[in-house]
Amino acid sequence: MKIGYWVVLLLVIGSCKQEEKNENLLSKVEMAAVMLDLHEAEILTNINRSDLLNPELYPLLKQQVIEKHHLTDSLLTLNLQYYLAHPKLIDEIYDIMIDTVKLRQQSIYPEIPHDSIQRDEVKN
Repeated sequence: MKIGYWVVLLLVIGSCKQEEKNENLLSKVEMAAVMLDLHEAEILTNINRSDLLNPELYPLLKQQVIEKHHLTDSLLTLNLQYYLAHPKLIDEIYDIMIDTVKLRQQSIYPEIPHDSIQRDEVKN
């Protein structure tokens, strides 16, 4: 009887922690937007490599992304760790990111075929 009580108690505590964890998680769409902004910040940093630029450019851009999405650094880290630990979910997030880039591409360059960005190209 005592063992059953402890099992039920642990399940209840575990489900409460799971709910608490989920409250801090961004949806896949929200996480895709954050990751896309972070990737863009990284691209800008890598394109503009020069002694004239502030070496702290990426951290500044990252902070802007965090503020834009109303996050904290620890909340961003929590979400990145969670989604990276779940390969299927991170794949779905990258699919959302690719779809977003395709839509942007179509609106800026309507003459380029919408399927010019392929998932395999992005992963390599």
